Amino acid sequence: MTSQRPARHWIIVGAGSAGCVLANRMSADPDCRVTLLDDGPDLRQDAIPAAVDGPNFLDALHEPGRTHADLLAKRTTDAEASPYPRGRGLGGSSAVNAMVALRGSEQQYRDWGWSDAHRAWDRVQIPAEAAADAELGVVDRALIAAAPRTERARLTRRAGR
Repeated sequence: MTSQRPARHWIIVGAGSAGCVLANRMSADPDCRVTLLDDGPDLRQDAIPAAVDGPNFLDALHEPGRTHADLLAKRTTDAEASPYPRGRGLGGSSAVNAMVALRGSEQQYRDWGWSDAHRAWDRVQIPAEAAADAELGVVDRALIAAAPRTERARLTRRAGR
């Protein structure tokens, strides 16, 4: 007589980065059934809104349904409440956040072994080209204005796709 373990059914609420990873790992167990729930819109690869996939990450914050529009926060108890953008839907806040990595100089990596750091940067960088003026967002323009002697960074992904 063979005994079967009863299947376990898990419900994960929140399809942000952590919820998606947890659901993926749990569903690898054939004895687990996993349901992943989120109150935001679905974000399918073939239907990603231009605002979410575009060069200006701030546009993603204004995409209808992508954030909790009524969420407010205060820095201190005496401060005035201001919007606190948190992502909704598949990817959660990761779908509306952005990250920029700046490569240091050879001198900064000297103790690590420059050749190792150089190879690592080459692996993570994507081919890119200078952004046209029309592609610059509010943050891009503010950074350029704050550092007038700085060369324009290549921040678009056109050539990397």
